[in-house]
Amino acid sequence: MNYIFDMDGTLIDSMPVLAKSIIGFLEDNNTPYPEDLIKIVIPLGFDASALYYQSLGVQMTVEEIGKDLGERMYYEYANNIPAKPYVKQALESLISQGHTVSVLTASPHLTVDPCLKRLGLYDMFKYVWSCDDFGTTKADVNIYYRVAEKLGTTVSECVFLDDNLGSVSTAKESGMKVIAVYDSYSEEYKHDMKAVADKYIYSFSELYSEGKPKTLYITDLDGTLLNEKAELSDYARDTLNDLISHGLNFTIASARTSESTKVILSGLNLSIPGVLQNGVYLYDFKTDSYSDVFAIDNDAKAKLIDIVHKHNLSGFIYTLESNKHNVYYKNTSSLNDQRFIDERVTLYGKVFTKVRDFNDISDKKVVSYSVSDKPEKLEAAYHELESVSGLRTEFYRDIYCDGLWCLEVFNEKASKGSSVSLLRERYFFDRVIGFGDNLNDLHLFSACDESYAVSNAKSEVIRNASGVVGESHSDGVVRWLAANAVL
Repeated sequence: MNYIFDMDGTLIDSMPVLAKSIIGFLEDNNTPYPEDLIKIVIPLGFDASALYYQSLGVQMTVEEIGKDLGERMYYEYANNIPAKPYVKQALESLISQGHTVSVLTASPHLTVDPCLKRLGLYDMFKYVWSCDDFGTTKADVNIYYRVAEKLGTTVSECVFLDDNLGSVSTAKESGMKVIAVYDSYSEEYKHDMKAVADKYIYSFSELYSEGKPKTLYITDLDGTLLNEKAELSDYARDTLNDLISHGLNFTIASARTSESTKVILSGLNLSIPGVLQNGVYLYDFKTDSYSDVFAIDNDAKAKLIDIVHKHNLSGFIYTLESNKHNVYYKNTSSLNDQRFIDERVTLYGKVFTKVRDFNDISDKKVVSYSVSDKPEKLEAAYHELESVSGLRTEFYRDIYCDGLWCLEVFNEKASKGSSVSLLRERYFFDRVIGFGDNLNDLHLFSACDESYAVSNAKSEVIRNASGVVGESHSDGVVRWLAANAVL
């Protein structure tokens, strides 16, 4: 089979740079442009794009436009733009199976060739084509017939991969098999691409893993992966990075927010989104962005605030708006509130906003509530919250403060288990193996094919696990992965 890859947004993560260069060029030339500019020009070749810019009012020749844009983009392509995760492994796997791989991109050789050579990919391809080589664009069905002819085959023996709906649709029309590739710039069209394509992939790991079981290894953080100081040891970081570089599919599932998680896991090369706030959302460590957010609906939110007031609880309400976390509190009356604020501000730079009353933020997108206090202070509220439609609660021992328990409240659909199931479906994992220590990890275990408790876990967690690994303080999870993970 002959695999033909688009480049921008497919093989390389260049869309932000490409968009910035194009918009900057038009703005510098005082040229108005439509909101969907990037989606219009991405499938076009360099020359066709130049003609389009002229139609918008740019008073330059095609050659002048090409020179200006080329200079804007060349440095980034030649020096900075990265390959998407697992691209090289996927290409190596396809070639080892006897397939050919080629490139068909709208970008010019001026930027394509130095970029692919710097990334060590250029020599892997049988052909590297720009649309300019054919004098047409990927919106023209004939380009796919001509590509197949140059490969000495037919379109039925070709597989085309692209992140653009228009190109995916036209390639499919030609008779090629089509794999649509996820990119954040085309995310709004992913459902349309899924309907057109033979397959839709979120990661190139889905290509090189074909034909063998694909396993996700996912672990809780506090009390499981982290040591007694709530840190990732140097041994754990180095070993995990080595395993990941050799194909380990690894991520985390934690009650923590993104602010503290990304500091704690700094230097760990995670390409699979993590499950945070006990399943309230998925967090992409590469792009610092959130997806699949489960917010609390208005009725449940109002009842939550009423119950918090009724039982005179303090605690924290978390909101997520415009890709930004906000944390609100009304007082620090619980035994743990001020310690929690001081630690998060000092270690992670988190911002806390004091409000007179939680009703003052009832119009915001609330994703969770949490409080840590003596269990007898929280139990009545916990039982009342359990009965509220639309809410789910977690009530478990605080592993960092003796005698205190954590009460956390979320959307009823949010859990570590539901988010792990989403990752399984989205990334086509055949098996999931999880690790945990506390009661909130039981939801994680329920979504796993195998589950392992660290030896310092609560007895109920150990009883529900497939097995037991070493304690968290001794990097038990990582040592088990180093000895047992299937790469």
